Amino acid sequence: MSPFLRFMKQERQLIIALRRNARASLTSFVRKFDIPQSTLYALLAKLEKGAIRRHTCLLDFHALGFHTHAMLLIAAPKHLRRKIEAYLDGHPSVNSFWRTLGTPDYLCEVIFEDEGKLKAFVEEFHETNRRARCQVLHVLEEKGRERFLMEGTSGSKDC
Repeated sequence: MSPFLRFMKQERQLIIALRRNARASLTSFVRKFDIPQSTLYALLAKLEKGAIRRHTCLLDFHALGFHTHAMLLIAAPKHLRRKIEAYLDGHPSVNSFWRTLGTPDYLCEVIFEDEGKLKAFVEEFHETNRRARCQVLHVLEEKGRERFLMEGTSGSKDC
């Protein structure tokens, strides 16, 4: 059984509706699901304590003037990992990063205005973390993002 199916039907419906349009009014969800407003608020409060990390928006970085988007595969000796995590966590061009199982040790998404700034970032990273290896994968075109648990995608059936 899918872990998602362990949630109540109303919770699953609300999660999917929020994934599709988190800006929709709660009143529209009350009408859509035909549930009392108090029930909806209780469901939302419960989800915000666990399943919902934060409410945010997805940006078109290119439209904002950031034309270089890359994924970095970073392999590092164990003794450098905390230093690298602190470096990535504090850098303004790092959009997201994840610790991975095996090698590489990290997957890091970075956004820059141009290729020169990415190159400077990678050079600085290598200078401060000489024993780490960093492979750059340029993102040419986004084909899908934040699609999991939305209607019509894997994991959202039988809600």
